[in-house]
Amino acid sequence: MSTTLLGAAAIAKAAAPVIKDLYEGAKGTTRKALDRWATAGFPKKLARQLAEIDSVRTIWSPEKNVSLRSFYYPSKLRAPNDRSTKLDSITDLGEGSAVIQGIVGQGKSVLLRYLALQELLRPGNARLPVFLELRKVTKATPLRQAIYKSLSAYEISVDDSLFDYLASSGRIVLLLDGFDELETPLVRETTLELEHLGEQFPDLQVLVSSRPNNEVQKLSKFRVLEIAPLRPEDYSPFLQALSLSAVRIADIVHAIKASPSKVASLISTPLMLTLVVFVYQSEKQIPSDLPEFFERLFYTVFTRHDKLKAAFEREHHSGLSERKLQTLFEAFCFMSLQLGSSRTLSPAQFTEAFELAQDYIEGSRCKEIDFRKDITKVACLMLEEGVGDTTFLHKSIAEYHAAAFVKGSDDAFASRFYAEAAKSWAHWQEPGL
Repeated sequence: MSTTLLGAAAIAKAAAPVIKDLYEGAKGTTRKALDRWATAGFPKKLARQLAEIDSVRTIWSPEKNVSLRSFYYPSKLRAPNDRSTKLDSITDLGEGSAVIQGIVGQGKSVLLRYLALQELLRPGNARLPVFLELRKVTKATPLRQAIYKSLSAYEISVDDSLFDYLASSGRIVLLLDGFDELETPLVRETTLELEHLGEQFPDLQVLVSSRPNNEVQKLSKFRVLEIAPLRPEDYSPFLQALSLSAVRIADIVHAIKASPSKVASLISTPLMLTLVVFVYQSEKQIPSDLPEFFERLFYTVFTRHDKLKAAFEREHHSGLSERKLQTLFEAFCFMSLQLGSSRTLSPAQFTEAFELAQDYIEGSRCKEIDFRKDITKVACLMLEEGVGDTTFLHKSIAEYHAAAFVKGSDDAFASRFYAEAAKSWAHWQEPGL
């Protein structure tokens, strides 16, 4: 149920015990700073704050915010013996601070937002959740100051003494989303601050979401918990959470299982399952091989909205035709792999790959920012993350389109490529070029 549907009264009732305890336990200037909590209008302001946490845009609804509780499917954590445990609330994580680790498309941000909502709304609640997107941490606003700003949403003016009181009380929990989205110069300082918080406030639980292999995973006071990949048994309940009909769900699941291609092997995240659903809804089948699947995927993500509108053709930001944009994207993928870029491209890497791609594709002149919008906002084949970084939703998307670029090139280019690739075959063999 959405916080807007739940209502301010119910939220106030859920939050009343923890607010009462914190207020009555405070003394002097600290208590005075919490005076606003005693006002009649506070429950409505608290409800608005939770509504903001609950409101997100998704690949299903890229132009309109929706309640995440209207479509949320519980994430699971990896457990020993290749088992997984469902994660419904912070209590399922146990005590202590933790890093919730996951790859692109596993729904780390949605999970952390959901846990924040559940923490306040669950029966017997004893803590206030403080949700912060770490991309808001800057040189001018370091981690602790950014936390203070998030706490200000609870109608308090936070200073060091008030934060020390709240953090030492054990009655707040910090949910910090997107450690991997920090600017590189801020990583060390933020990591040290997290370490300091753990040492200074042993009763303060801190949850941080991150991709694998970041500095936060090295902190001794943080357990690393890994989001489990989707399994075939997750398909039906996940699609049910998206409000698809039982008949449609059965058709999609059967089509995935019956497909002779390797499409099923790609479905390890909610995002990839969603893309497969897009293709099925457009084609009424799962393509028989991976090249055909990716060909249909590009077409589908560009036209899925437009099929519902008579005589409407969406204008691309780049001004390029769908086919020309696809050709440019194929060249872009090839160049990014040739340059040795990983699945995530920095702004400089994106620019270099884009400029090289334009040099090869005649009639593809457009602005980089407009090309980026088409690929991230319209096609949704890449995702904007952090401060300017752009990530392929799945590594196979880059690999297939790079291979398609070579296949569509003239014989002279293909000959030069294969001659060079033979000298460094390990670099190219995975993309199947």
